[in-house]
Amino acid sequence: MKKILRSSLAFLFALSLLSACSSGNSTPSSSPTPAPSGGGGDQPAEKKVITVLQLKREIADPLKEMAKEYQKTHPNIEFQFLGGQEDYDTALKSAFASGNEPDIFTSSGDAHLELWKEKMIDLTDEPWMSDMVDVSKPPITSDGKIYGMAYNIEGFGYIYNKDLFAKAGITETPKTLSELEEVCKKLEAAGITPFVNAWQETFTLGRHGMNATLARQEDPTQWAKDLLEGKTTFKGNNPTLDYLNLIDLNKKYGNQDAMTTDYNTSVAKFAAGEAAIIQQGVWTQAMFDKLGVQLNMGMFPIPINDDVEANNEIFAFAGNYWVINKNSKVIPEAKEWLNWLVTDPVGQSFIVDKFKFIPAFKSIDFTTEQLGDLAGALTDYTSQGLSDGRYFNKMPPGSDKEFGVVLQAYVADKLTKEQVLEKFDEVVKSLAK
Repeated sequence: MKKILRSSLAFLFALSLLSACSSGNSTPSSSPTPAPSGGGGDQPAEKKVITVLQLKREIADPLKEMAKEYQKTHPNIEFQFLGGQEDYDTALKSAFASGNEPDIFTSSGDAHLELWKEKMIDLTDEPWMSDMVDVSKPPITSDGKIYGMAYNIEGFGYIYNKDLFAKAGITETPKTLSELEEVCKKLEAAGITPFVNAWQETFTLGRHGMNATLARQEDPTQWAKDLLEGKTTFKGNNPTLDYLNLIDLNKKYGNQDAMTTDYNTSVAKFAAGEAAIIQQGVWTQAMFDKLGVQLNMGMFPIPINDDVEANNEIFAFAGNYWVINKNSKVIPEAKEWLNWLVTDPVGQSFIVDKFKFIPAFKSIDFTTEQLGDLAGALTDYTSQGLSDGRYFNKMPPGSDKEFGVVLQAYVADKLTKEQVLEKFDEVVKSLAK
């Protein structure tokens, strides 16, 4: 049953992705961007500030550039962009607790939606909604209402440097954990460090890495539900133990300074050819482009054991969502900006050319040449139906950070595998409602 459901979802995902990629010169099904907001006649428009709290470091600079373009047709609108740090959930809670609530913020959907939906407005009837790919809607839907605009389509796995693989005589990507170790041995023999690990960050271990654990459950969604309801535990869970074995492999064949290496540094090290493999996603393309490097890159799924069939799918899904605070004093202006972003040619160009996002809207044209190697690798897997989803969002908000802290202690040899699983259960128990 799990395989049938996954295959169906993968097929729908691939259709959505390919329809956007091959949409030709179609125009958005949503209405045109409204006229510039703020007053009429000869009176100057009142200045309005839209505060945006978002979590993607990769688009922090392009967003500022986008604001300048937007102001050419909306001179009364100013933006204040906040966020882009690792601990987004803490920043969001602090913003609301302090009374400095953002007008627009980011939700990852699922459990995060249920936690924050009382602060969001319903966007179901917005003019762009019919153009948003269908597979992006369920995570941000509750009680029949859709609360967010999808950032993009994302995917992650192991990104690898094809030229370094070729230098080491590696002609195929690994399909299992044992094959991955053989690849590492060949890379080391050629004088190449296999992995660059960014374990100063909690998200690489506790969010993206943990997704491999959750995805390998027999029925990931039901298992997560049972976990939150206390019907099952991490203790004794084989996929979680498999993930810890993968971490051991990364540690054995990775950079010695992993615990002091952050996200930006890991990307820079990989870009400089200091390692052949990095666990990251398509969003890093913008960072590689900013660094001005031309890398010959590919991506392959994260194998946590030696089951070929269980490890042959890349993780692909709708990314995060823009949502509007119901207490905002600039709701019309916030809606207008979101509409412009996905319907105006200038806004669309920022999504594809500057943010390097795979669009979550059917009418936004793109090519893999525009978006780079990583988007091409992702579409190669999804077009074959070889994609699985994002399950870390089934966990309680904030758990990814706590899982990451536990795993940092593990890689520092402060916890055993059994103690890690016990700590995971404690995290879930403390955060689950």
